[in-house]
Amino acid sequence: MRQVLCFSILLCATSCDKQDVSFFPLYAGLNWQYDIEKQTVIGDFRQREIINNRGRNDSNNDVTFVRASINGIESHYTQSSNGIYLKYRSTADGAQVANNNIASIVFNYPLIVGAEWQDSLTTSLLKSYDNRAKDVIEAIPVTVTIESINDVARVPAGKYINCIRILTSGEKYIQRGKYAYQPDMNIKIVNTRWYAPGVGLVKELQVESSDVLQYPEGNFVKTLTKFY
Repeated sequence: MRQVLCFSILLCATSCDKQDVSFFPLYAGLNWQYDIEKQTVIGDFRQREIINNRGRNDSNNDVTFVRASINGIESHYTQSSNGIYLKYRSTADGAQVANNNIASIVFNYPLIVGAEWQDSLTTSLLKSYDNRAKDVIEAIPVTVTIESINDVARVPAGKYINCIRILTSGEKYIQRGKYAYQPDMNIKIVNTRWYAPGVGLVKELQVESSDVLQYPEGNFVKTLTKFY
């Protein structure tokens, strides 16, 4: 009994201080670097994303946790016993911006296999062969499902075990003419994310498609290259 108690105290001392074992750590000082590769009908693109945790922010009695991107956008998250949520995004001077392709619900608790919730994702990769046609930017209602809680992800930053793998998918009918030179069509979005304990997002894959030749499939892969 005494050995068990001592072990419990030691465990708390090593994990309850600054060792955040969350799958989406929010305390200040953490940094992530990602490489992103996009493939669309108009070409392939590569970019780098760097994110820094700014930590807790108290303003106007509104408590959020801030993550800042190298592009100047700050994402404000809330955390409760129900889950972790993206509340809003803003520029450094406080002007709010659209959430773009970021889900508003990071997690709904409990994190168990088969857990589901509803959310929305916005397309960004559906582009047309026709130069006169506009890109399809649509918010699609999606179903989010936890597929695994012990998956393995291999990325440039290393091998991560005991990852949570989350599948997000949905589709939407777009009536002809909403976009210039666009026929009636159905569009689909499928997104898979891997979160490692104590690290957070380590890998993300997204595929967007339609049922018309004018808007062929687009995809991107995002992988963690550094965590510090």
